[in-house]
Amino acid sequence: GTGAGARGLAQRGAEVWGVDSSAGMLRVAEERNPELRWRKADALHLPSDWEARFDVVTSFGAFGHFERDDMRRLISEARRVLADGGRFVFVTASPPPRLSLSYAMAASFDGIMRLRNALWKPRFVMYYLQFFVDEARSELESLGFTVHTVPLNKLHPRLFAVVATAC
Repeated sequence: GTGAGARGLAQRGAEVWGVDSSAGMLRVAEERNPELRWRKADALHLPSDWEARFDVVTSFGAFGHFERDDMRRLISEARRVLADGGRFVFVTASPPPRLSLSYAMAASFDGIMRLRNALWKPRFVMYYLQFFVDEARSELESLGFTVHTVPLNKLHPRLFAVVATAC
């Protein structure tokens, strides 16, 4: 993305590598954060020289840009580049109630995007109803992570920080 999350981590003293598969998004991130390191890469196929290198892998709002079938591969790649005991940290939510307006709007958007992607190329993957907290926990645990979820705050009771430790 634009590097806003990476900038926040760097301001707290972290050594940060930003990754995106979009050259355009990387240009924006580099312009906004020239002091950070950026690499054009697909999160489903991270660079081989990153094997067991990082203490933390995080994602800032990227899960909607992956097909549901790719989530296991995404988690596997995060695990591959984490050092032993490293953590995969991100924010996700519990799903909205099925009979709510927010669910109907998100499902409609997702349906339109799937139709669009079936008809036009190149595809643009952007979905709202995916990788919710229970699904994330299940996938992470099945790949050997120990998972802790923490509600973010009372104002947004559906939002959770997920901290998955590589075992």
